[in-house]
Amino acid sequence: MQTDKIYQEIGSLIWSIFPQEAIEAIFQVTLYELHRDEEFHWILEDGTEKTHGFNDEFPDEVTDKIVELLQELQKDKIFEKEQWTHCKVSLTNDQKFNIEFKYVKEEDSWPGLFMKGVSGLTYEEVRKHCNIPKKEWKKRQILYGKES
Repeated sequence: MQTDKIYQEIGSLIWSIFPQEAIEAIFQVTLYELHRDEEFHWILEDGTEKTHGFNDEFPDEVTDKIVELLQELQKDKIFEKEQWTHCKVSLTNDQKFNIEFKYVKEEDSWPGLFMKGVSGLTYEEVRKHCNIPKKEWKKRQILYGKES
């Protein structure tokens, strides 16, 4: 499938699960050979971020299809120099589509951390958002520098 067609299909899939109250929906994924991590959340007009709760119906079939399309895109020849491992797709309520890619070494990734490696975080970010042990954060700072 051509890149533009993949983008269109991803946008259509996100639109199919776009919450009525949202002004923007965001799908983030990390794709490595043996594992993946994904998140779907949306932003309300007042800036509040929402996700599906434990009892909500998470749109697994749709997000699985989005991941399949992203895996196909990941193999595209435009990424042959450096295959991305993290992706963020956003779609607004007026259907503005944006997609970003980032390469993060698998050894510098962390579950629930998207578009940045552990070594790219400040200690304040680690404390507030990620629950990454300080010892692990320091180790990755030494191994991978400030940004992976």
